[in-house]
Amino acid sequence: AFDIHGQEDAITFRHLNRQGFTKIPGTTESWAMGFSPDSQAVCYPTLDKLWRVALDGSKPVPVAPLADAYLTPGCAWSDTGDIVYPKGWKRGLMKVPAVGGAQETLTQLKPGETWHRWPQCLAGATCVLFTMAVEDAQSGREITKAAIADLATGKHYALPLEDNCTYVRYAQSGHILY
Repeated sequence: AFDIHGQEDAITFRHLNRQGFTKIPGTTESWAMGFSPDSQAVCYPTLDKLWRVALDGSKPVPVAPLADAYLTPGCAWSDTGDIVYPKGWKRGLMKVPAVGGAQETLTQLKPGETWHRWPQCLAGATCVLFTMAVEDAQSGREITKAAIADLATGKHYALPLEDNCTYVRYAQSGHILY
């Protein structure tokens, strides 16, 4: 599945065993989606709401409002049934049950951190991988880093990788890609 942006933007997917693409009705203005753990649905933010939709043609269902989250940079669906997403461009991560409910702050920015974005919930795990930015004290520039947070406590730390990691992802082979 992927986002198409343009005049008729929508989440579009293709079954690997069939020809052609299928647009999911009602998914215009979608941005940076994430798959459910069983790959039968996706979650996605729009300008004002977080949504979920099954890939069977069902109508999209709103999960949570997104105040101050213009073009939320990424969302991810955990095995525990929560959707994790950034609260906005210059904030930490939030989580909300995929069925809807109360939104909770997951990560708080520590001194020197400027944002947490592009979460990926790790399969079978209780943590989320994400990209975070910190301000370099000498240059004043943002440096991006790979980070990980506990889904229960929100405690997070940078991983000991190179600086300037962007859109950090975990591969089933055990590698971290960035």
